[in-house]
Amino acid sequence: AETLALIQFITTNSAEGGDSLNFKTAFWPKVVLHLVPLFTKGPAKNATCYSSKWGRLHTKYNLVKPITNLSGIPWDDELGLNILDKGEIVWKELIMV
Repeated sequence: AETLALIQFITTNSAEGGDSLNFKTAFWPKVVLHLVPLFTKGPAKNATCYSSKWGRLHTKYNLVKPITNLSGIPWDDELGLNILDKGEIVWKELIMV
């Protein structure tokens, strides 16, 4: 839930990150102000926590997205990797490369 809330906040405020969604340091305290009241369990999060989390998500997305654009690779932005019988063969071949 927290990751989804982070992504939704970033999507809503994406103009601040530009085309590459690289946000300046001043952006992350706004994230904290928005998200901390929503998630009271566990240790309190700070700007560095959310910035790091976004960095990891952004890196993973940038690794996966070009692969999902290849012909024959089954991917759904909502379901994620959806390996079906046909897709399993394609993914196995891709992994071996």
